[in-house]
Amino acid sequence: MSTTQSRDALKELNAKLLAEICELLEARNAEIPELRKKVAESKAENAKLSHFIEENARHDAENVEHELLKQRISGLRIRMLSLRLRISRLNSSTTRLLCQLNGIYLLEVW
Repeated sequence: MSTTQSRDALKELNAKLLAEICELLEARNAEIPELRKKVAESKAENAKLSHFIEENARHDAENVEHELLKQRISGLRIRMLSLRLRISRLNSSTTRLLCQLNGIYLLEVW
């Protein structure tokens, strides 16, 4: 093979490779807008999810606060019942003492 033929063969091969590289670059460049669109959609979805996570965390904190308040209310109700029982006992004792002071003796029934 002569030098001229070798050069021509190399030029032809070079042209084919250059055409193939151009086709690959065009295909990849065509993908870029679609990839950018997918990235934008992913970012929007991530923003929504972040918002939901923040809302859930806020609701969880509120739920904990509500549970604490419910426990406190239950404790206060128990305390109120205890005080009512104590007042009832004091009223009963006071009535008994007043009756004894006035000479009235009550029959206690158990």
